[in-house]
Amino acid sequence: MPQYFFHIRDGTSLERDEFGIDLPDMGAVRLEAHRTIAGFMMDVALGRDRMPGQAFEVADASGTCLTIIPFKCARSDGA
Repeated sequence: MPQYFFHIRDGTSLERDEFGIDLPDMGAVRLEAHRTIAGFMMDVALGRDRMPGQAFEVADASGTCLTIIPFKCARSDGA
C-alpha cells in the first residue's frame, strides 16, 4: 500500500509529516485530509486550538507533491 505524507503549509513555512500514513489511493488521501481538517475545525470552534496552517501538501514516499488540499475547501462532513 502506498505511503502518503501530509505536510502542513502555513504561508511560507512547511511543517513536514515525518511518519506518513499508508492509504490505498488518492480517494482515500482526500477522505483522510477532509476528516483531519474537520477535526482541526472542531478544535478551533471549541477553543482548544488554532488552525495549524492553511493547507495540506500531500507527498508520496519519494517526496513528490501529489496534491494540495486547502483547509478552507474541506467539507465539514469529512467526505
